[in-house]
Amino acid sequence: MFVFTAKFHRRRAVIFVLLLGALLSAAILFKSSRTEEDIQNTVISAETNEARIAYLTQLGWEVKSEPVEILQLWLPETLDAEPFASYNMLQLSQGFDMTPCCGHAVTRYTYTVTNPPQGGVPCQANLYVCEGALIAGDIVTLGSGGTRSSLAYPTQE
Repeated sequence: MFVFTAKFHRRRAVIFVLLLGALLSAAILFKSSRTEEDIQNTVISAETNEARIAYLTQLGWEVKSEPVEILQLWLPETLDAEPFASYNMLQLSQGFDMTPCCGHAVTRYTYTVTNPPQGGVPCQANLYVCEGALIAGDIVTLGSGGTRSSLAYPTQE
C-alpha cells in the first residue's frame, strides 16, 4: 500500500490562485483587444509566388525566387495542444491568427533567405497560406541551436 501526504499551506494556495487569476485576466484582455474586424483588415494575399516574395521583401528579407519546399498540411480542429498553441501565440504577436483555418488545409512555402542578418547564419522564411491568405510566418535559423522568430527583420543597433 502506498500513502502520499502533503501539507496544505493556505498562503501558498492564495498566491497561486492570485497568479493564475492574473494570467487568465491578461489572456482574456489580449484576446478581446483584437476584434474580428481587426483580424479581417490584416488579410494579406499570398496566392502567387510573386505576392509572397513581395511581402517578404517589404519586411526587409531577400529570398531566392522559388521556394525550396512546398508542404501541404492540415491544421487540427483546435490549436490548444503544443506545438500549435505556442506557435499561434507567436503569430498573434505579429498580427496573424491561425484559428480561422483550424480543420482546413494549409500550404507552407519555405524560401531560402539570401540576406541573413546574424553574421551569415543560414536561415529560411516560412509562409503559411490558407485559401490564398497569409495566416502565419516565421524565420528559422538553420544548424545546431537553430531558432524560430517572427517575420520582422532584425534592426542593427
